[in-house]
Amino acid sequence: MSDEAQRLVIAQLERRLEAERLIASIAAQFVSAPGDSLDEAIDLTLQRLGEFSQADRTYVFQLTSDYSQATNTHEWCAAGVEPQIHNLQSVPLEEFRWFMGRLHAFQPVSLTSMSELSDDAVAERLMFEAQSIQSIVCVPMVVRGMLLGFLGFDAVRQPKAWQSEDIGLLQMVAQLIAASLERERIVASERSLARLEGVLLAARTAQHELNNQLAIVIGYAEAVADDPRLPAWFRPALADILSGAEAAVGIVGRLRRITHVVEVDRGAPDGPVLDLDAPPHASS
Repeated sequence: MSDEAQRLVIAQLERRLEAERLIASIAAQFVSAPGDSLDEAIDLTLQRLGEFSQADRTYVFQLTSDYSQATNTHEWCAAGVEPQIHNLQSVPLEEFRWFMGRLHAFQPVSLTSMSELSDDAVAERLMFEAQSIQSIVCVPMVVRGMLLGFLGFDAVRQPKAWQSEDIGLLQMVAQLIAASLERERIVASERSLARLEGVLLAARTAQHELNNQLAIVIGYAEAVADDPRLPAWFRPALADILSGAEAAVGIVGRLRRITHVVEVDRGAPDGPVLDLDAPPHASS
């Protein structure tokens, strides 16, 4: 093997080792990152990826649950490269069938030149040209068989032939980011459920107290109505009081059915939890 060939092999091995170290460092960062610093962790990761692969732009897009729109949520740009994130919010995806078809098949999109685009990728070509993209590579972000979005590199100053290490690096980081986003989504959902449970419990408590007060009002009104000494002129007003109180009891009953929750023990470590799906009892 010539000296030049040896130097090339050594350089490739060193780059691969550097890529593995970068992956390990990024993985540790996401494992330890609390939810409120996830955006910062993603931004830093994009910068490190871009600098390592000498990309001009690195970015994350997240998809809506129905796959109708994509939003550029995170972006890093090399010095002198124009950001695009402000232009790429809630982008309709209906026209980008070629691009989205690759991602839905969990395949990367890798183009050294726009001449490699399929003839039916007209919308993609126009979009890439509008962003001055000369080369691009994007990989899907997937969790539990669901496409959450994609992670990508752009080259805008000159064409770039993406190395297999670049694509492999993107794929591994895409899974780390996807898992972190899904973890944060689950945590946010649990927080929302906890807040909802609190509101429903407060509503149930208020309904119980109101029902008790209404029962007192109705009891006194009925007792007064039975008193033969009650003036005739006051009886219509008393009838209105009884009618209003009974109508209020009916409203409280409907609210009780709407907001009905019960405690159930599902073996949760924190004890009983609220079952929002349980049918209300006939009476309470």
